[in-house]
Amino acid sequence: MFKVLIADDEPDVCRLIGHLIEWDLNGLVSAGTAENGSVCLKRIREERPDIVITDIRMPGMDGLELIRQVKEEGFTCRFVIISGYQQFEYARRALRYDVEDYLLKPVGKRELNDCLKRIVERLGAEDAETEAAARERGGWKEGAEASGYAVGEPGRESRPVRLAKQYIGRHYMEQIRLSEISEMVYMNPSYFSTVFKKETGISFSDYVIEQRIEAAKRLLRESGCSVREIAERVGYTETAYFSRLFKKQVGIKPSQYRKLHS
Repeated sequence: MFKVLIADDEPDVCRLIGHLIEWDLNGLVSAGTAENGSVCLKRIREERPDIVITDIRMPGMDGLELIRQVKEEGFTCRFVIISGYQQFEYARRALRYDVEDYLLKPVGKRELNDCLKRIVERLGAEDAETEAAARERGGWKEGAEASGYAVGEPGRESRPVRLAKQYIGRHYMEQIRLSEISEMVYMNPSYFSTVFKKETGISFSDYVIEQRIEAAKRLLRESGCSVREIAERVGYTETAYFSRLFKKQVGIKPSQYRKLHS
């Protein structure tokens, strides 16, 4: 069963979309609803849904900014945008973020479920690939000594994980997507995510954050750049979000960290 999260600032719209979805027929379960982009981002971090259905215009953080932030943090959920705004610019920007579909309100039941069915089929195909990769894993372990690395053994990192960490170390200031890294190391995204966490003890997205925060700490100690400039140099466009993330990771604000190490 795949989890679906619905985000819209109108509770009635959330209920309507939930009513239109053929949950059992499509193999879906609800991951709840969110009344704005900020709440939706929090729910995504907590619930890890497979599919997110979101409006574009919401208070605080709109749907496109939500998608950008989710991609930046490395989550792999699929997005469907439902909006009453028909301007081409919204659709163009949505496609740039690789959304699965862009549906206009009022959305029809058949249209919505056809869209979800297509996504479920793709997710199912990916799961099948993951299972096949898992079966292959036994062969990888048998050939570990010959190939020079092992997969999933405590204290040892496979070549795909080492390559991923090297890439992150060089490109943490850029937008880093799990899908692109997994493609680079020739692995299915879901399986690579599992392998990465098992071998490193930390999720892919958390590892990216950790590397960015370490780079920010160096810049705070060694440069005269402003907090805003440092946020941008380590890959964050929103200074406020960067500061909250820094405090969560380090325990103090960036400005306080700088004072302590000045």
